Amino acid sequence: MKTPIVICLFASVVSLAAAQVAAPAAREEFLARAELLRPTTLDEARARFPEPINPFFGPPPPSPSVTEAEAAAGQTAAAAPAAPPPVTIDDLTADLRPSGIMELSGIPFLMFGESRLREGDTLTVRYRGNNYDLQVVRLETRRYVLRWNDQTVTKTLQN
Repeated sequence: MKTPIVICLFASVVSLAAAQVAAPAAREEFLARAELLRPTTLDEARARFPEPINPFFGPPPPSPSVTEAEAAAGQTAAAAPAAPPPVTIDDLTADLRPSGIMELSGIPFLMFGESRLREGDTLTVRYRGNNYDLQVVRLETRRYVLRWNDQTVTKTLQN
């Protein structure tokens, strides 16, 4: 039952493939027309086929006149907000108020309420809407050292 269906399907595929192959005379005629269209020199190709339009790399926009450029520079200078000053570790640690330094089993901990940080831990500080990770470098009895990027600061506990 399936064999006649397979044979019919195979015969239709073969006939479609044979129908799409052009006769040799038609192919020769097509190739002759294509050969006439092919340019022989670079100048002939440039004359026949203009430069294509590239939407990504078009010609540069015309430069504005001096008065327009001056006006645009004045508007951008007035519209652009001043850049914020660079952030330093002193800025990040200015409002830092640890509750103390505690030692458990010989290991010192920097205390912030109930949270404890030991040497090597990171402390996340929020400054001007951004989070910064400070590393606890060293803990002593009344002092602690924090590092951010290549900046370090030594802070003393306040009573």
